[in-house]
Amino acid sequence: MAAPLLAWGCGSPAPAAKAGEKEPEKPAPRRAIDTGPVTIEGQLPNGEKSYALKSPGATFDIEGDKRIQSGLKDVEVTIFEANKPASVIRADSATIDKTNQKLVLVGKVVVTSQRDQATLRANQIVYRETMARVEATGQVRLEQKGWSMGPLPELWANRDLSRVATPKAWKERE
Repeated sequence: MAAPLLAWGCGSPAPAAKAGEKEPEKPAPRRAIDTGPVTIEGQLPNGEKSYALKSPGATFDIEGDKRIQSGLKDVEVTIFEANKPASVIRADSATIDKTNQKLVLVGKVVVTSQRDQATLRANQIVYRETMARVEATGQVRLEQKGWSMGPLPELWANRDLSRVATPKAWKERE
């Protein structure tokens, strides 16, 4: 004689969707994509070249069909003024914010002027494209022929480092 089959559990069945209700959406799949060498060029609204960014590799995090985050490593950015190189920025990493028209460069950031080879060093640089301004924060040092200043918490500069000031002094002259 066969033993009777007994089944018991501690859960209740999943609730069925009520008539006319949609099933809850499942989260979109998330994936990371690593690339090889990357070159990205930015352009100002007037059509002038703003910057050219080069990186040996990038990572893009994508959720569904939307890019949610991207990171560029070991970057070199040439900043242009009137379509001619004004300065070159090197940094450990960068992100591009097209909505706010800015580049954010982080980690051992060095800006070198192509005009006179002045250098600006900082922990982070934000380049605001439409304002033509470099905003340096964190252990900021400026070095030019025969002199230097810093470390300072923050300095702002134009594209070729020919004008440099604290944010307060910069705003007073605008």
